[in-house]
Amino acid sequence: MKDLHSTQCFDMDTLVARFLSEMIQVIGNHRMIRLSFLLMIEKLLGMESVDKAEEITRDWNTGL
Repeated sequence: MKDLHSTQCFDMDTLVARFLSEMIQVIGNHRMIRLSFLLMIEKLLGMESVDKAEEITRDWNTGL
């Protein structure tokens, strides 16, 4: 992802929207899935974007 991001920058809003729309039926530990997503956002876009993404995804999959 990092290599791809270096050639074609990802948009935080698009990544969050895709996460919310595509990850609705995942199997596994939802807390860890969300934390992994937020870690990816941090690595690609920085801490400011993580704060925004964390707030937007806070209610994702009601088990969090």
